[in-house]
Amino acid sequence: MALRWPWADIYSPFRAKPDRNNPVKARTNHSSILIVPDLLTATQFNEIAGRYDVENIEKLLKDLHYLGVSLWYKDMEEFDTLVLNPEWINHGIYKIINWVNEEKKHSLTLDDFATVFKEDKDRYPEDKHNFLIKLMKHYELAYETKGGMN
Repeated sequence: MALRWPWADIYSPFRAKPDRNNPVKARTNHSSILIVPDLLTATQFNEIAGRYDVENIEKLLKDLHYLGVSLWYKDMEEFDTLVLNPEWINHGIYKIINWVNEEKKHSLTLDDFATVFKEDKDRYPEDKHNFLIKLMKHYELAYETKGGMN
C-alpha cells in the first residue's frame, strides 16, 4: 500500500536533497526551509487536491483539520479561507486584543481593523477582517452588540 501526501509540494517542515527517482523530492530545493503560506483559497486547495486525484476533498479537509496541519471551518466557507498557519489566527487575534487594551476601548467595529492592522496590511488584508471577527465569535473571544463588537 502506498500513501501519498497531497501537501508535499507546498508543505514540508524540511527540504530534502533532490532525488531523480522521487518527483516530490526532485522539485524541492535543499538549500532552505520551505515557506508555507498562511492561507489558501478553496480554489488553490482544490487545484492541489486535483493534482493528486483526491476523491473526497471534504474528508481531506476534515482530516487535515483534526491533525492540526490546517484549520478549516465548514461553517465559514463564505470566507473562502483555509488556514495553513495557525499562528496567523493567534497573531491576528492577539493584535486585536492588545490594541483594544492599549486604546482602553471596550468595543470595536470593522472600521477599527484598518488601524489595528495598519503595519500588517499584507498579512491581514481587509478582505480577511470579517473572517477574524467570525473566528473571535466562534472561539467566544468576542460578541456582537448594537454599537460594535465587545
